[in-house]
Amino acid sequence: MTAKIVKLKKQVPPAPAHLSARAKAQWETLAPGLMARGLLTPENTDLIAAYCGELAMLAEFGEILAREGLTVTGKDGVTRPHPCQRPRAMASQRVIQFGKRLGMFSGREAPGADKATAKHRAFGIR
Repeated sequence: MTAKIVKLKKQVPPAPAHLSARAKAQWETLAPGLMARGLLTPENTDLIAAYCGELAMLAEFGEILAREGLTVTGKDGVTRPHPCQRPRAMASQRVIQFGKRLGMFSGREAPGADKATAKHRAFGIR
């Protein structure tokens, strides 16, 4: 009689309930790969949730700026940067910081990937 070895697959935990729909979509996209790489652990679930939330905000700010433009004209007729510019830059910095803390940036590109594609993959953006 031979014994059968069965490997149990670890199940990806569901997205935390407090995340927005867009952040939950990011979680569902990223979590399986992070788990496979050993980066999704009980100890860093909150950090990954924050990362997904920042990615969602970054995308939201990007859509607003694409729709409304990078500048606004005030009542005084002076053109200024759109109010979303600064929060978008801050969200971008947090995405990079969280990604580094999670060990998501290896500094290498996938073979055959062009730089723009690799850059978007590094941010977890589809």
